[in-house]
Order: sequence, then structure tokens, then C-alpha cells
Amino acid sequence: MHTDATTIGFVLDIKGKTIGYTSDSVFFNGSAEQFKGCDLIIINCIAYINPFKNLGVEKAKHMDMYDVIKFLKIAQPKLAVLNHYGMNMLKAGPENVAKLIEKQTGIKTKAIKDFEQIEI
Repeated sequence: MHTDATTIGFVLDIKGKTIGYTSDSVFFNGSAEQFKGCDLIIINCIAYINPFKNLGVEKAKHMDMYDVIKFLKIAQPKLAVLNHYGMNMLKAGPENVAKLIEKQTGIKTKAIKDFEQIEI
């Protein structure tokens, strides 16, 4: 669910490991179930708090920290990697937001940096 209808998420099974990618979307009923039990989920979290969410503005078509928390509590991956930050996420500090999400969900959460690699 995004302004660009061609935006999709997916799950890859590679050598017995599952990697999910949410792409740009809002949290909606049934979205997290599609990623249940992934070893790794790359989840786009554009905002710490999305100021547009309740205004009906198109920029609201992204997950914020609270959406990610709901999503991860359902999907229960082994590792969540935050990606695709907006300005208020950068101001809050992606690493700080990752720690808050991890504390709320009990799921290891990492804020990825450009060109960083993660071993599964």
C-alpha cells in the first residue's frame, strides 16, 4: 500500500535462510503475516514519528517506528534491519530508534548504514 502501485515486498529463500523486504508501504492487516518467521527482515522505516499519518497526506504511505513495532510483534523475525530513513528519523538517530524498537519487541533490531553488510 503505497502511492506507487508497482512497489512490492518479497521474501527470498536462499540456502535455507529467509530474507524479507517490506518495500514502501503502510502497516495494514495481513501485511506482517506474509513475513512470519523470516531470518532477516529489511523494513523501510522512514520516520520516528510520521507527522503526516493522521492528515491524509500522501507522505503518510510509509511506516514509522510505531508501525514497525506492530509489524515485528506479528512477523517475529530473528533480525530486523531498518532502512530508508527520512529527515525526522535521521534527527532522532536511527540507532536510537532501533534500540527503542528492540526494547518494545524483544527482536534484535539494527539500523543499517549505507554500504554496510550483514551476515546471516
